[in-house]
Amino acid sequence: MMVVMIVCHCMVVRDHEIRSEVRLGADTVESVSKRCGASTRCGNCETAVAEVIIHETARADGAVAARH
Repeated sequence: MMVVMIVCHCMVVRDHEIRSEVRLGADTVESVSKRCGASTRCGNCETAVAEVIIHETARADGAVAARH
């Protein structure tokens, strides 16, 4: 079972949307914000958006390291 988490309540952006943007090259809160709107209203989710970016980047780095 996959748990879906809303990270940005103002813009209703879910964690999987942010992860997808990171996989497509967004690597900062600002670049994710431009692509999907997360953290563009009140900004209270900025830390949570950053944590999703860090987690997804680390996961991707681990997957690449495991292949080599």
